[in-house]
Amino acid sequence: MFDMTYHQSTDVLHFNCLPPHSYFIPFSSPREALSLLREKSDRFLSLSGVWNFAFFKSPAELPSLTVPDSIVFRDTIDVPRSWQTVLHAGYDVPNYTNAAYPYPCDPPHVPDDNPCGVYEKTVILPPEALANNREIDLVFEGVDSCFYLYVNDIFAAYSQVSHMTSEINITPYLHAGANKIRVLVLKWCDGSYLEDQDMWRLSGIFRDVYLLIRENTHIVDLYVKPKIEADYHSAHLSVTVTTNMPAAFSYVLMDPDGRPLSSGDGITSEFNGQYDASLEISVHEPKLWSDETPVLYTLVFSCGSEHIAVRTGFSRLIVSGGVVYLNGKPIKLLGVNRHDSHPYLGHATPYAHMKQDLLLLKAHNINTVRTSHYPNDPRFASLCDELGIYLIDETDLETHGFVLHEKGWNYLSDSPEWESSYLDRVQRMVERDKNHPSIIMWSLGNESGYGRNHRAMSSWIRNRDESRLIHYEGANTDYTKGEMQYGIVDIESHMYSSLPFIRKYLENDTYMQPFFLCEYAHAMGNGPGGLAEYITLMRENDRFLGGCVWELVNHTVALPQKDGSFCFDRPQYTYGGDFGDMPNDGNFCVDGLLRPDRTPGVGMQEVKQAYKPFDVTDYDIKNGFVTIRNLRYFTNLSDHQLFWSLSSGDTIFREGVLPLDIEPMEEETLLLYPPMTLPENKDIYLMLSLRRVRSTPWAAMGDVTGFVQCKLSAPHKSQSPSDAQVC
Repeated sequence: MFDMTYHQSTDVLHFNCLPPHSYFIPFSSPREALSLLREKSDRFLSLSGVWNFAFFKSPAELPSLTVPDSIVFRDTIDVPRSWQTVLHAGYDVPNYTNAAYPYPCDPPHVPDDNPCGVYEKTVILPPEALANNREIDLVFEGVDSCFYLYVNDIFAAYSQVSHMTSEINITPYLHAGANKIRVLVLKWCDGSYLEDQDMWRLSGIFRDVYLLIRENTHIVDLYVKPKIEADYHSAHLSVTVTTNMPAAFSYVLMDPDGRPLSSGDGITSEFNGQYDASLEISVHEPKLWSDETPVLYTLVFSCGSEHIAVRTGFSRLIVSGGVVYLNGKPIKLLGVNRHDSHPYLGHATPYAHMKQDLLLLKAHNINTVRTSHYPNDPRFASLCDELGIYLIDETDLETHGFVLHEKGWNYLSDSPEWESSYLDRVQRMVERDKNHPSIIMWSLGNESGYGRNHRAMSSWIRNRDESRLIHYEGANTDYTKGEMQYGIVDIESHMYSSLPFIRKYLENDTYMQPFFLCEYAHAMGNGPGGLAEYITLMRENDRFLGGCVWELVNHTVALPQKDGSFCFDRPQYTYGGDFGDMPNDGNFCVDGLLRPDRTPGVGMQEVKQAYKPFDVTDYDIKNGFVTIRNLRYFTNLSDHQLFWSLSSGDTIFREGVLPLDIEPMEEETLLLYPPMTLPENKDIYLMLSLRRVRSTPWAAMGDVTGFVQCKLSAPHKSQSPSDAQVC
């Protein structure tokens, strides 16, 4: 009988796991490392694919996990995938709930009826994999909610935090030839009280699993911190290299065009119980990273026969006078909230699926993602680095159900017994993602009240990383006392605030933090609506940093064919309650800008138009003049052409195309056509649209970045701007 209790104890969050560290993959040559494609590394062995699977309604039904052949595996399951989405197999049911916990709220205890799945896979290791004292690490990038690991019938590790990486050195349990890896995954653990996000409650191994074959002496962590001087002409990289024992290493810094800029070497030595070396690498006239100019440098580290590549970017992020400046410009975060969601795989998000989401964002003028409400796959941030997306990286933390509990919303957040759990979650996120230039904010989680544990999280971040801003929507107003808690966060963050409320905040000089809407413009039904008014206010006031629409995708579980196969032509989608799941919040999960298959809805077109990178500030229809303002901060509009047409009803009088070369945040008056006489008894329309003329990775998703329609109403005799309207 299963008698392990780690999953109900806040004293044991992980057992026999390696410390968290930055994400990287070792390669056997520098050339392979530069590809950054982990499947090209002979030191990376993917275990994703088909696993044997056995489902149990509760741990009480489990046979011994350490006795050979004690479990009969009659089924198989794909990894990664949420097991409830295998609907024909009857592994529990999907459950959609927003706030209410789907079990009695009695932390840290979880129900005895706690569905669980046992996964098993045999891995064949050749003798050379274990030669020369090599280390083999087993990596799980996401398991909901927790797991016990057994290797060759020996208990090897325990870990929780669903949306973060767990890594275990399994070398002592292995031998050459066939090795049996068995993973027990429980639906609920004490950590589930911190994972009460607005989402489908789904379980299992939902991100990739793989082995890393490491040399006996190797790099265990890399911390690359770019810093730019105030004149923007010089910069340097402060690098900390950590190894598992004293070791020599070398590095090469490559410029954005792949040419070596500098190189060097070093030796790690013992300090505070670990082996570190510090480097300072200077860069003259650095090219700057932003959403518009995602310029990346690459560092390749070599230690013995291992080679590791890390991309980095130079940017200078500061807050002054309540304004966020990036590279000296008062930027805007034109964003969305994004859940991991796949209609057939659940929380599993294949690499191509993540990339498609980001390309859709770029095609629709979106420059920011808040990872609601947990960190994404580690490769997601790499894609944001490459494509130019600002990331608000959010801790896997939400205790929304306590708003309904007699102990109150702040209970866990203010409880000393839960401090280590809160700290563990933020530490694992920051350590894994710390090298990504796209990350501009660390978020302490979502809708978890406020308490001492948030203060502890913030304090830890400030001691570890001074280069990013700290965000938490509940920090500046204590939910219990109504007091401001400045110093914990750097941003005044709110949800769904009205425009009068925002104006009042911006007009009050007492509150000098930048204002941000981490959620606004709920995209359910025929929403969002009203975006233009919010964007106008954002553009008018530099202290209004921006906002993230709720949310990107309608998340749902699609019904398969009778044989269990996927149906992509005419899928049937479901809501909460469609599986008899209780409690549920019905169709509240269908609140996105994209349909589950990523087809853009009308709301996505509204976002694209509201976030467009230009505006028309003046025009004269009779004399053919129009004034265009470039709303970008770092690049001109030379990658676009202006398409225009002059019409009334179905009649087009004139049309044409003009090149553009307007500098950032500047405007230019263009002559579209010579003065002309227009019929006075008709409404006249001047339609202006900007279209991309340079190829981009997202060009196939549409070349129009926005339009403006100028109208001159009949009857008219003059052509002054006061007689016209911009729609």
